[in-house]
Amino acid sequence: MKSSESKHWHWGASFFVLAAASLYLQAFLLPGTPIYQGDSSPIFLLDAMRMLHGEIIYKNFFELTLPGAPAIYFLLLKWFGIHMWIPSAVFVALGVALAFLGWKISSALFEQPLAHLASLLFLAFAFSTERDPTHHWFSGLAVLGALAFVARGWAPKRMIGAGACLGLATLFTQSTGVLAVLGFVAYFAWDGRNHASVARKTLENLGELAAGFALITLPAAVWLIHSAGFARLLYCTLLFPLKYFHLWFWNTPRAMTAEIPSRRAFLEVPALVIWASMYAVVGFAYVAWPAQICLEKGKAWAEGERYVALLGFVGFFELVSVLFSPSWLRVSSISLPALVILVWRVRQSRFAGVAIGFLTLAAAAMLVARPAIVQTSSQGTLQFPAGRAALLSRSRFEKLRWLLARTAPGDFIFQASDCDLYFPLELRDPAPVPFVTASGYSRPAQIRATARALRTRKIQYVLWSVWLDVPRHRADPHFDAAVLAPLRDALRKRYHLVRSFGPPDYDQVWKLNGSGAAAPHARR
Repeated sequence: MKSSESKHWHWGASFFVLAAASLYLQAFLLPGTPIYQGDSSPIFLLDAMRMLHGEIIYKNFFELTLPGAPAIYFLLLKWFGIHMWIPSAVFVALGVALAFLGWKISSALFEQPLAHLASLLFLAFAFSTERDPTHHWFSGLAVLGALAFVARGWAPKRMIGAGACLGLATLFTQSTGVLAVLGFVAYFAWDGRNHASVARKTLENLGELAAGFALITLPAAVWLIHSAGFARLLYCTLLFPLKYFHLWFWNTPRAMTAEIPSRRAFLEVPALVIWASMYAVVGFAYVAWPAQICLEKGKAWAEGERYVALLGFVGFFELVSVLFSPSWLRVSSISLPALVILVWRVRQSRFAGVAIGFLTLAAAAMLVARPAIVQTSSQGTLQFPAGRAALLSRSRFEKLRWLLARTAPGDFIFQASDCDLYFPLELRDPAPVPFVTASGYSRPAQIRATARALRTRKIQYVLWSVWLDVPRHRADPHFDAAVLAPLRDALRKRYHLVRSFGPPDYDQVWKLNGSGAAAPHARR
């Protein structure tokens, strides 16, 4: 017995070491140069730098999520300073933590080493495809923590711990956390209907869950109301998402179809298969499976089946939280419980051995292939104020290299359609928003405030994307170039074009009229 346990322990340790190594090779060029990447995480890095400069979230700058992700990055920058390795290290730490919780959840259902399969699939086909340490991964991690707490039972301490994790999920992504709570409620309603002995404890369980949730969210709410004001907090984190979030193309169901890998390129076929398979697995686990168990009335469910039912109910409500903007990143961030359900169903199938072997080999091959691709895809390295880093995007590399020669840390620039240039160059954003869009998502007051900042601060450089002037997607009913008229007018009157970059952003650099020559450090 001890020999078997030792064997499983060594196998598990080997899995996490290899997983961490694969993630490290996707986040750092050997031997240790961090790779700057990500789409959403630069928003929270910018938020953290604003907070380092004394700005107050919601009050001095806009953010529509609760402050979990900005707070994490703020603390890291506060403790270690602004370094390029920080987001790369966060990516690796997030991946290992997600894989660990996936293993903890699976261990309640499967023997070793099968308990590692769902985490292996997740790292290979979900997490590694979006190397972007953003709030969706943090909230997904917290929901997994809640599920892991109750994997072995419903003791009061476990329920309070689960509630606290759901509170943390809410502080990262408010819709995910709150709807995951509803997933627990729905599970208890279903379980109480099928098991009379459980029904009597339902209210106690819900009370303990609510206590843990309040333990995290109430102090945070008090602090945020005190620092930013109730009205401003309510507008940014509730009213704005409800009224305006869907007015931007990437926050609509069309975002899913825009990310479909090309069917015409042969090399894109594996990506297309992964894309379709992940959406199918999530749809089955979070829609078909909960529907099935709700329709099977009167069935005596085993303990393991009841836990799998909990994964399905929580997953269903997590899916609801991203249903109106089901981008690949959002769906991937909630996919780990779905993969646990997949493994559970595969193990029950007639061809379990073959299927499990195929999935294991495919995932392992992917975790070997992705680091190899990343290690050979660098477009070059640059020595930033925050340290040397490598870039995988040619467009981002060219823009950063150009600005590196013409700016100094602490300078203000305005990057209109994105915010990925501020962190590596340690630049500051004069606008109250991290980016603007040619849609109702960008509110008139925000545009006016940004135009006013350009006038009063005499910003030297503005990066403007042509996609702010013409629709990037033909099927975009929300595109409205008139939204940005005040900014466009200020640009044409006060700035002149000095540089244009190529795809995919087609950014243009505009320089303030009458501004002096570059500083000496910029000519080196």
